[in-house]
Amino acid sequence: LTEAEKDAAIAAASASACGEAPGCVTIQRGGSGNVWEADLASSNGNWAAGSYPWTWTGLSSSIHRTVMKFDMSPVPAGAYVTSATAYVYDSWTNNYNPVRAHQVLSPWSEATVSWTNFGADANFAAAVVAQFMGGGVGYKTFYLTGLASGWVSGDVPNNGILLEEDLTGAPKLHTDAGSEV
Repeated sequence: LTEAEKDAAIAAASASACGEAPGCVTIQRGGSGNVWEADLASSNGNWAAGSYPWTWTGLSSSIHRTVMKFDMSPVPAGAYVTSATAYVYDSWTNNYNPVRAHQVLSPWSEATVSWTNFGADANFAAAVVAQFMGGGVGYKTFYLTGLASGWVSGDVPNNGILLEEDLTGAPKLHTDAGSEV
């Protein structure tokens, strides 16, 4: 898909999810709010890949993890979050496996995050907050309602999520920038 086709698909999915519901907010890079994301690759150590347009999970020539953070400022203070749906675009892979989302525990910056300074397991919670099936081509959906509610209320620091998967076979999730919640 072209960037325009992906943007149109996201807009359609968001419109379908929001419908005519008052107070529905879509947070998307280049739209309302922002999304920051980066690939963490064990073989690239100090490489800060935040400006790189793709992220991975799983095992290729090294271990890959994806970090994402959503700017919640478009959501009004005091809002009650009833639903938070995240979308990522899986660009390519014929391998299917669960991809898991974990709460990130430490602050990070898209411009400086790397495997060396952020790849350790201590930077994310062991508990899985969401899961979806990676593989194939197209949008993958997962739900972050509890975590997004905590971000909006201020009860949970908004350090984002980390996506990871079992380290068997080829990567199951290969995304390009443009995720949203």
